[in-house]
Amino acid sequence: MEALRNLTLCEVNRRIHDEQEEIRLDFLSALLVLDWAQARLCFDRFRQEFSLHVKREEAHVLPSLRTLLEKREEPREKWDAHLQGDHVILQRSLTRIDDTLRALSESRASHRDLARELDTFVQLGRVLEHHHQREDRVIYPHLD
Repeated sequence: MEALRNLTLCEVNRRIHDEQEEIRLDFLSALLVLDWAQARLCFDRFRQEFSLHVKREEAHVLPSLRTLLEKREEPREKWDAHLQGDHVILQRSLTRIDDTLRALSESRASHRDLARELDTFVQLGRVLEHHHQREDRVIYPHLD
């Protein structure tokens, strides 16, 4: 924790995103070798870390951003919609992944079965990248 004291909020947030990405890559790696138990462990860990991150953002970041925007007399609705909208889209993606992972695992799916569903898993990376860019370029710089 001591090492985080001298970092900006953007830098701290980037580190959190980097940690989430490592877990996501571990998840994808487990999928590629059809290790369903390891994939489940990694996915559950990712989901838990992501959930904690969202709760912190909604409890601390969003109120701070709202206060700042009110002081600047800027409309806050756009920022609320962006941040919370991203979180809703990501939660839906995680639910879809959970359902797909459960179905593949229960059927002891083959590589070909996994290939049919691969976009479900890969899409999370694209959605996260979009969300992280918004936070890194727009939301967190306002707070630093």
